[in-house]
Amino acid sequence: MLTGCRKSEALAVKWSDVDYKIKQVHISGTKTENAVRFIPLFPQLEKLLADIPKIDEYIFPYTDNLVHCNFVRLKRKYNLTFRIHDLRHTFATRCLENKISINTVQRWLGYAQASTTANIYFHILTAFEFEEIKKFDPKI
Repeated sequence: MLTGCRKSEALAVKWSDVDYKIKQVHISGTKTENAVRFIPLFPQLEKLLADIPKIDEYIFPYTDNLVHCNFVRLKRKYNLTFRIHDLRHTFATRCLENKISINTVQRWLGYAQASTTANIYFHILTAFEFEEIKKFDPKI
């Protein structure tokens, strides 16, 4: 939710991919050529990483299956209705709600075209958008 990574991308990130000096994280990408990218090391992400013990070269040294099984267990326990991939969508939505340009969100998510980002994320009507609608008063 703090990176826009796909689950497979998050599991592939190594400690050596995090550059604390220039505040960015290299994402290897697991889906397309454009998925190889750099994303900002946001302050919240940097704080989260500081709390993770460095016991392996990978930040999250888990298998896809282990993550899936644990997430299913948490979904049942807390009656959650979303998928892990929805955290990627939440990241993009929050970026757009905070007026980060579509081209920037496109780069951070690893899409080749801004139109792909727009087609996937612009359909989301949230409470934020309803508040934005109230601001529209063109005085015609």
